[in-house]
Amino acid sequence: MKIKEIIRNHKLYQVLEPPMMSEGVRRHGRSKMFVTCPFCRGTLNVYIWSFYGSGKICDCGAKLGVWVSLKEVGT
Repeated sequence: MKIKEIIRNHKLYQVLEPPMMSEGVRRHGRSKMFVTCPFCRGTLNVYIWSFYGSGKICDCGAKLGVWVSLKEVGT
């Protein structure tokens, strides 16, 4: 697991690889998948279209995206 730190908008963030994704329920317009947070290892059940569009925020405060995961240091 690669950990980098960046400064964005005067805040320090940890950067990790994208979250683990696994296929979930597939219904027309309601397709969901499971996403595992690389920071807290929590699992989210998200709509595929929504996750690929804007990402999701985990309960631990991490922003999960298709290409990268960010979490503010100190939260």
